Amino acid sequence: MSERMLMLSSDSEQQRQVASSTEELNFTAFIDLCRFCAIKSGSRFCSLFDNREAEQRQLLFKIRTVLPIVITKEDFLPKKICERCIHQVEQFFAWRTNCVQTEIILRNYAESMRVVSATINFQALLPGYISFQPL
Repeated sequence: MSERMLMLSSDSEQQRQVASSTEELNFTAFIDLCRFCAIKSGSRFCSLFDNREAEQRQLLFKIRTVLPIVITKEDFLPKKICERCIHQVEQFFAWRTNCVQTEIILRNYAESMRVVSATINFQALLPGYISFQPL
């Protein structure tokens, strides 16, 4: 091989290594982002998987309950959540839970009122349909 060919080959190999290290750097930066806001600032992060705090707070359950997204260990997306987004998930989950409980209470109340109203209406009709004959 000529000296020029060796230099070209060497340059090409060096470019591949630089490109590879840049891709690794970008992927590393990518996986360090918050899964929900894509910010990697001074905030404290929590791993969504294999993390005691995440399990205790039931973060994955809450996220799956309030958001229409699928998060798995196998996807190639970030697996971290920042404090701000944890707070948002907690608030959304509490609000959703409150809404569901309120819905149940209101439906039960409406059903009770319907039954009471039907009973009152039925009792109001009774004297008109029943005639008592003196003995």
